[in-house]
Amino acid sequence: MHIFHATASGYPIVENPNQAARETFGTSATLVACISFLEAFDALQDHKVEYAIIPFENSTNGSVVQTLDLLADRSGVHPDIEICDEHFLSVHHCLLVGHGHGHGHEHDDEPAQPRSTKQAITKLYTHPQAWGQCESFLSRHFKGVERQDVSSTSKAAEIVSQDHSGTSAAIASKFAAESYGALVLDANIEDNANNATRFLIFRHRASAVSKNTASYPPQRSLAARKDSQEGDHSRKQKCWFPSGSITRLPVLW
Repeated sequence: MHIFHATASGYPIVENPNQAARETFGTSATLVACISFLEAFDALQDHKVEYAIIPFENSTNGSVVQTLDLLADRSGVHPDIEICDEHFLSVHHCLLVGHGHGHGHEHDDEPAQPRSTKQAITKLYTHPQAWGQCESFLSRHFKGVERQDVSSTSKAAEIVSQDHSGTSAAIASKFAAESYGALVLDANIEDNANNATRFLIFRHRASAVSKNTASYPPQRSLAARKDSQEGDHSRKQKCWFPSGSITRLPVLW
């Protein structure tokens, strides 16, 4: 049985592109890290992977400019890449702090709980896309506080988890907090409860996999649609691929 190899724009497994890839392609996919959107496109063009999943737009922030630039392909370096599907991922952000921020329990065997000391925070870390998705929260609680862009929200969580001064915080997912040992000071801080990112799924039109999917979509679904109670506002789109045909795939952001 073949496995998926996917390119993800270099971000750790706790990042949104990786979650979107898993929801789309299933756990049989092997994700190949890329450090940028461009590298993922290059990998797809050079047949190093068979599919790439890249963020295209966010319901709060709008279009992802880097993806639009790649789609334009003004230099003609990716002539064989085409869009074959899309996937919608619900995105929720948390305010994370390190253990040095203080705990509500005195005993080591009890779960650590951060104290609500937002006033002590003098520096915030996150990926540039996350600022706009949490602007109302940031304006209420952190007006004038220094903001530091980092390569990913999980990188922000990693940085803050190592800070014991209690003066820094990160905007990242709850999963990132658990992965790096950070503490959740506030959950679901995104401005829009239906915050979602639309990912585009790309393939190489001349690859063997693409030939197998010429009558796209074929017979097998690797990700069932999950309709929310709100209906189409946070829908998950089906993505169809033939059984046993995929060997490599890229994922981004």
